[in-house]
Parts: sequence; structure tokens; C-alpha cells
Amino acid sequence: MIYVLILAGLLIFGMPIAISLLAVGILYLLLTGQIDLIIAAQRVVTGLDSFALLAIPFFMMAGNLMNRTGIT
Repeated sequence: MIYVLILAGLLIFGMPIAISLLAVGILYLLLTGQIDLIIAAQRVVTGLDSFALLAIPFFMMAGNLMNRTGIT
């Protein structure tokens, strides 16, 4: 329950949702000690290392680059 209140407090003070969720998640892991933070970081990187998730920002970057150089 305390973590929900902390999350609500962070959101009320204007912190972005993604950062609030990350902060509450890290706080939970630190206080409960259920998992090592190194293992948690490795799982996050492994989860974000998929081709589909990497293709979207690179596609947007390529479009922006083509737009700025006048190719399009």
C-alpha cells in the first residue's frame, strides 16, 4: 500500500509516469531485497534488446535524418 501512495505522490508532484514507476520499482527492490539490482538491470536490458523495439526508434531517426538532409 505504501508503494501505491509513493507512486501517487510522485505523479501529483508532476514526475513523468515512466520515471515514477521506475523509482517505485527500484525502491521496492531495495527495501525488500527479493532480487539483486544487477540481475534486475540485466533483465531490463535483455527485455529492451529485441529487434522490434529497436527498429522503431531507428526508423524515426532515419526519417528525421532524411528530412533534414532534403532527401524526402
